[in-house]
Amino acid sequence: MYYNQLNTQEQALVESRISNESRSLLVVYLLLFFGGGLGLHNFYVKRGFSLAGLGQIILTVLGSLTLFIYIGFIFFLILGLWLLIDALRMPGVVRRDNDLMREELALQIVNNYQL
Repeated sequence: MYYNQLNTQEQALVESRISNESRSLLVVYLLLFFGGGLGLHNFYVKRGFSLAGLGQIILTVLGSLTLFIYIGFIFFLILGLWLLIDALRMPGVVRRDNDLMREELALQIVNNYQL
């Protein structure tokens, strides 16, 4: 909305900031692959604490503690499905985060001109 009100130079400035400060989809997938059970990709994308990250940590701990009685496999199966769903939805999450950042930066530029 505000981004379209900017001229070409201002849009280039916003895009430069986006490319420097945005979340990387490659980093998200690396964190998902290597630290998915700890919810690291959620902490990276959400910029801090998230209930999804906490839920994944709980599933990992419960699965590890109950693996010897084979109940842990159920927790790990649930975690695996959750991580698969996260892998499919992460491009949209990163895109939405970048779009939100783009609009916030554009709003800052528009507000500075109104002062």
